[in-house]
Amino acid sequence: MLKKLKLREKFMLPGTLMTLVPLMIFGFIAMQQNQAMLSVATEESLVLAKEGLDHSVRGFYEMCKVQNDLLQENLRDNMNVLQKLIENAGGIQLTNEPASWEVINQDSQAKSSASLPKMLIGNIWPGMTGDPHLTIPAVDELQPLVGITTTVICTIYQRMNNNGDMLRVASNILQENGRRRIGSYIPSSVANKPDPMIETILSGRTYQGRITLRNQFYLTLAEPIFDRNKQIVGMLEVGVPLEKNKTLRQAVYGIKIGKTGYAWALDSKGRYIISKDGVRDGEDISAAQDSNGKFFVKEIVAIGKAQKPGGIGESYYSWKNPGEPVARAKVSRIMYFAPWDWVIGVGSYEDEFLASATSIGAINRQNRNLLWGLLAAAFVGASIIWLLVSQGIANPIRKIANTIHASAQERNLSVVVPVSSGDELGTMATEFNGLMKILKESFLTIIKSSKAVAGLSDNVAQRAGANQKRAEDQAEQMRIVQQTVEDMRATARDVASAALLQNESADTSSTKTEHMMQIMKTVTEAADSQTRDAATAMERVQAMGDTGDKVVQATQKQGEQIITAAKSVTDMEKSVQELIRITSEATLLANNALKAANEGTESVAATVAGMRNIAESSEQISEIITVITDIAEQTNLLSLNAAIEAARAGVHGKGFAVVADEVGKLAQRSSEAAKEITKLIRDSSAQVETGTRLSDRARLALDQIVAGSGNSLQATQKIVHSTEQIATGIQNINAMMAGLNQLAREIGEMAGQQGERRATSMAALATLTEKAGTISALIENANQGLSEVGQQMKEIVKRSEDSRKMTDLQAQRSQKLVEIIEKSTADALQTKEGAGTVVKLADGLQKLSHVMTQQTEQFKV
Repeated sequence: MLKKLKLREKFMLPGTLMTLVPLMIFGFIAMQQNQAMLSVATEESLVLAKEGLDHSVRGFYEMCKVQNDLLQENLRDNMNVLQKLIENAGGIQLTNEPASWEVINQDSQAKSSASLPKMLIGNIWPGMTGDPHLTIPAVDELQPLVGITTTVICTIYQRMNNNGDMLRVASNILQENGRRRIGSYIPSSVANKPDPMIETILSGRTYQGRITLRNQFYLTLAEPIFDRNKQIVGMLEVGVPLEKNKTLRQAVYGIKIGKTGYAWALDSKGRYIISKDGVRDGEDISAAQDSNGKFFVKEIVAIGKAQKPGGIGESYYSWKNPGEPVARAKVSRIMYFAPWDWVIGVGSYEDEFLASATSIGAINRQNRNLLWGLLAAAFVGASIIWLLVSQGIANPIRKIANTIHASAQERNLSVVVPVSSGDELGTMATEFNGLMKILKESFLTIIKSSKAVAGLSDNVAQRAGANQKRAEDQAEQMRIVQQTVEDMRATARDVASAALLQNESADTSSTKTEHMMQIMKTVTEAADSQTRDAATAMERVQAMGDTGDKVVQATQKQGEQIITAAKSVTDMEKSVQELIRITSEATLLANNALKAANEGTESVAATVAGMRNIAESSEQISEIITVITDIAEQTNLLSLNAAIEAARAGVHGKGFAVVADEVGKLAQRSSEAAKEITKLIRDSSAQVETGTRLSDRARLALDQIVAGSGNSLQATQKIVHSTEQIATGIQNINAMMAGLNQLAREIGEMAGQQGERRATSMAALATLTEKAGTISALIENANQGLSEVGQQMKEIVKRSEDSRKMTDLQAQRSQKLVEIIEKSTADALQTKEGAGTVVKLADGLQKLSHVMTQQTEQFKV
């Protein structure tokens, strides 16, 4: 394609490319650097944003943790005060007098009747008091003592049955109708699943949980009630509002992330606990979907609950607010506060985090547009410069080309190119004019030469035609000679074939004659041997009389031995069958042993895993006990401070001093109990570690047993296979023993008949000896005749060999003659073709000379 371009374009194209390529490279490098800078800014912005989110969500988590610690301490204090009030009232006890209750299952709302012993607080039965204006001992006294700034709930439960269903018999909780919340019970299990609160209480432990009353969350603490026999007859429950004050909620409202980001809290069912500015508190948003149809709230709850304590999860989803044209990506960092079953998080839109990177991107786009404008201007300027340069070079060359074109069109060799400059283009014009002068002189010479060639070519054509005729005659003669030699060659081949066949026939006859003589020799030897054997046989037939009797006796004895051996073989066959049965049972037992060993290995592996889990749980419990010990010590210090302050208050602080004293005692007992539990856990951990080591050893031993059982099974299978082969061999031996017994009987019978046959054998042997002598004489005569025939056949073979050699020599001479004639024929044909070519060349030369003359006459010289 470049060859078709004009000269000016050929100058402009490289020039503009040399300008454009560096500009493009420079622009590409600048864009790559800007893009790299934008990527770094984006990544750093996201990293800083996530760090800020993590800091905010951890702060939220720590606020919940501090609030929970305070509430737990408050609950423990309230429980201690309640127990002290009950103790001061005379304790809780059951009477033998029954009371009939109409009870309601709090889960299924099913109603039923129950007869329970009356539960007394001191000497007072609360009765079925639903009226809040009637005072219940201890239950109604707790609120004035500890609930000065907040609500404190208190409920006493009575155990209904052996299952552990707990009935509310006294409570300060009011229902929507204004009556006390009594007469309802907590079932010990729902849908065959134990209630966690009942299960904990029945095990004699303290339960901490969370309930909802009138759309408000409460943290609760429950402890079992024991009778004199240490049997659990009920439980006590106290509770305080989860949000004892609004400090936590207001602090969460104050968390701001970017422009529109905020903090929030959900429960495990996807309901808002804390929403933005509290607008959607209590709303169930679990079915909310993002712009892509994803249930992002369910995903957030699942991610949060999957986090370990202190772990942070992340969720991305697309959200489109009303009035916004498109959905935007939103990122949230999530934590799970297990004591309250809260999924807490902070989040904001990703584009708000990337505001700086977006600004940098806008500046990059402006710089990119400016850069491309400058590059375009530079390219246009360079193109104009190259256009002017290419025109200055191409115009003079174009004039020379036009002159040459006119000279070619008019076939005028007298045209002269004007010389207008002294540079290389002027030099080129001068040289072109000199070239035209030389061409003019050359054309004059060519015209003269073409006329002379035309005359000479006529003479050459005539002589070439005569040479072609002589070559054709010579080629025809050589063809006739070649055919004659081919006939001679065929005759020689026939003679050679006949001689070869004669030689082969004679050779074969000689070989057969020698073979026949050898056979006759063998027959002679056989006849002599037969004669000698006949004589020997006659002697032995005479001795056969005595031997026959011995053979009969031997065969009878041999038959008896064979029968004895057959019995032994039969016994052996029975033993082998018993061995097959035993080895089959051994194979079954080996399979069972291998299966049991495999099951044992799996059980030991599960045991090791369980012990390791126990060890991990023990470590976690030990950490929790350490925290409890610290809390107990701090509580003890607080109780001492409270006792000091109560002493200062005098009479007014007497009641508070009692409470402080009890708190100190409980803190001391808690610390001691925590230390004992720590010691027990350490002992348990040591035992678990020892059990783990022993289980590992047992697993290794079982692995070896599995390997040994597998080898035993293979060996047993080989024994079974070998035993089956032995059984087959014994059956074959039985068959052979039977055959030997039959053969022995036949031999005995034949030996008994030998006397009768001996006379007949003597006569036959005499006749055989006579005929063997006759055969030997005839064979001797035949051997003499065959010797003469063999000598004659050897002479025939020699003459056939001489004839074959002569025909081979004649064939070689004919072959050489054929080769010489073929070469002469080929030379004659080449001469003929060469003569024809010369004729054609002469004709062509004559035509070309005429054409050249016509063409040169058209030029103006």
